[in-house]
Amino acid sequence: MISNIERKSIVYLVGAGPGDPGLITRRGYALMRDADALVYDGLVDDELVRESHAPEKIYVGKTAGGHTLTQDEINDLLVDLATKDDGPRRIVRLKGGDPFVFGRGGEEALALADAGVPFEVVPGVTAGISAPAAAGIPVTHRKASAGVVLVTGNREDGRVRLPFRALVESGMTLSFYMGVASLSQITEELIAAGMESGTPAVVIQDGNLPSMRTVVGDVANIASLCDAAQVRPPSICVIGKVAALQHTLGAVIPRPLAGKTVMLARAEDLEYPEADGLRLRGARVIDLPVIRCVARAGDAKVDGLFAEVTSRDVVVFTSGVAAAMYLQFHRAHHGETVDDAKRPRFIATTPAIRRRILDLEPDREEGADDATLFRQVLCPAQPGAAAVLELLRELRVEKGATVWLPRSASAGDEYAQALRGAGYDAQPVALYDSVPQPIPADVRSRLLGGRVDAVLCMSGSAAESVVASVPELAEGDWPSILFAAIGQKTAAAMRRAGLRCDFVPDHPSRAEFFDAVVGPLTTGG
Repeated sequence: MISNIERKSIVYLVGAGPGDPGLITRRGYALMRDADALVYDGLVDDELVRESHAPEKIYVGKTAGGHTLTQDEINDLLVDLATKDDGPRRIVRLKGGDPFVFGRGGEEALALADAGVPFEVVPGVTAGISAPAAAGIPVTHRKASAGVVLVTGNREDGRVRLPFRALVESGMTLSFYMGVASLSQITEELIAAGMESGTPAVVIQDGNLPSMRTVVGDVANIASLCDAAQVRPPSICVIGKVAALQHTLGAVIPRPLAGKTVMLARAEDLEYPEADGLRLRGARVIDLPVIRCVARAGDAKVDGLFAEVTSRDVVVFTSGVAAAMYLQFHRAHHGETVDDAKRPRFIATTPAIRRRILDLEPDREEGADDATLFRQVLCPAQPGAAAVLELLRELRVEKGATVWLPRSASAGDEYAQALRGAGYDAQPVALYDSVPQPIPADVRSRLLGGRVDAVLCMSGSAAESVVASVPELAEGDWPSILFAAIGQKTAAAMRRAGLRCDFVPDHPSRAEFFDAVVGPLTTGG
């Protein structure tokens, strides 16, 4: 450990893993998310870059015309970022795979050490082992290979210069990185060095991604097979006895959504872990916050709510975001201690919203009720305004009682109208605005290029934001894209915005939505 790092900037050389953004380590993800500056290359998934809060994001990967920066320039950039005179900063150098496995992380570490810049290496999952595993190939096996050799297929002066005879005589699995362009020379050299021409060989393109595909052959024909299949980087070539296991192990796990790309359009404060079910089925999920929730600080109606609310009142939450904003404003007005006289009865309209509310105060303890706002949160048996009215009757809430409805400024009036119709004093209060966020250029390009198979809209405002960013979606049929809504209200908003709606679940619950959408995604409609 380098001393005094608390008072100096530090550079983290972080491995992003081999494609799937879910394969970054927990530590690597936390550092990337909270970095002050992010320097990343072309093998880093765009989703990870979007999830970083870094105000400064610098791309240093390849472009169509070559590299954006040379390696020496990248080294200098890291040193410059760490030695700026604007206070301690956390700089994350995010690299595909592992930074010290053919990632030139060693060169960057030496440059940082020479400049006296503190750094830390955060390992990543390397493609030479994980891509074969994803394709059903264990790079070591007790009966087939006692070891694996990770080899670069990079060329020097137009040739790959490797100890081919030593590689063949090792008898170990050979896992080649960056070898697609040189595969013909590599295989010829291996055969010339004594490798049997029938030795199994497999090339994996886009390992650990929904677009992953494999080309299976032997060392004599794998190069020509890859040429015919137009295999491109990033690819890993595995040569050795273990490659034969791909036939047996490669199809063990059914992946009905393999090759599918799904865009999840949501508010930034609402997360959907249920979407992991799509990932487990093989889909690539582009998790895209298209709505930003901005608190209405200084709003007179908001101030009035927290001045007037009493224990006789009821507060109904129709979203977890509204509850989070309510807690934030309560603490701003009243501090951490909760006065029982200002603690109303709380109702969440669905069990999922109730769970989100209870998770807002994770440190609740026995005997610590004075600091717990959401001491009790009730939930009706069914979703909807009618079920809330039934719960109010069960609680014997008198007609004329005040029922507060904290919400977004763009929320509908269904609950307020139902409550007023039943004789309650419904008070909708907009705690926050839903501000549309532009869709990143790379996702827009995917949508218009036919490389997105489904757009899942999690709210009406999310659908409106999608159309605002990509109006072309409302101007054409786009038969290759499945447009889905989490509920009928969202479906209606989609149609008003000009989007087609192909699928709505029978019940507007998260779990049912993500399970039910698998069917039309698999069949294509």
